[in-house]
Amino acid sequence: MSIYDTYKPKKANYNGKWFKSNLEARTAEALDILGVAWEYEKRVFRDRRYGGGQYTPDFYLPDLYTYIEVVGKIDEPHWSTAEIFCTSQNATFDEWDESPRVTENSPSFVFVTGNGWLKTWSRYIDVKVPDVSISRCHNCGKVFFFLDSGLWSCPYCGDHTKEYCGNYNLFDFAGTKVYA
Repeated sequence: MSIYDTYKPKKANYNGKWFKSNLEARTAEALDILGVAWEYEKRVFRDRRYGGGQYTPDFYLPDLYTYIEVVGKIDEPHWSTAEIFCTSQNATFDEWDESPRVTENSPSFVFVTGNGWLKTWSRYIDVKVPDVSISRCHNCGKVFFFLDSGLWSCPYCGDHTKEYCGNYNLFDFAGTKVYA
């Protein structure tokens, strides 16, 4: 039995908003530090394949057309939910398909693990992707996610520079403190 089998997250308040866990609050803090707009548990997706028939991702990043699920540890049920979400005909992908900011190298669904590591399921290559990176554009200054398996270009301004180095850890990239 691991700590994840018995651990129950504690509610946390960040900036006047209540979150279901310290990890979710820390994710909100990191996104704020990076200047990334976010919505918390605003969108519900219905599909009979989800446990309970619906799924609500923790965060939606409207400028990046990306959903974030905050998890302590990724296990097979998390990967299964990501696959259903990313391949579901009931989910509305129109906004992603019409966005110039969404490319085959831009993840639409990102996990943030308990220690801040970024993982994803790519709907374009239909497979678990072990790592996704986060970077800031040298040209326009905006933050974006990208898969390590493709070209690194800014989805906002199109700048393509070989000097982009991503970070696999959201909390390290944002410089947020570690909570005990």
